[in-house]
Amino acid sequence: MTNRLVRATVIGGVGVVLATAVPATAQAAAVVIRNRQVVDCYTEAGNLPFLPVPEVGIENSTVVLTPRGGLNVTCFGQLPEGISPPAKTYQAWVPCHSDTDVVQGHIVVTASGRVTMTCHFPPPA
Repeated sequence: MTNRLVRATVIGGVGVVLATAVPATAQAAAVVIRNRQVVDCYTEAGNLPFLPVPEVGIENSTVVLTPRGGLNVTCFGQLPEGISPPAKTYQAWVPCHSDTDVVQGHIVVTASGRVTMTCHFPPPA
């Protein structure tokens, strides 16, 4: 009756684990999890070359589990106090890690210190 679907996403070394029982007939529903003021994502050393520290926690995330089992993760927040933002908007491709895959994600840091990182994991084959 139900398929047990478990996916784990590691973004910069911290895992977001989703364990959801999805009815086999569910076709149009997505599962959305919003975490606020909880650090679920980190930048990896070298992702942001202007940082004086190897990694920075990103305090908000939205995780969407698609009906076919894909996983879309968006982490966003502000650079921590005491860390200067770049002089202009910085963008880069970054690795995103899951339990079985590494995909290319994207990170943006604005001159005001806003950080957004996105990762899209395809459905399991």
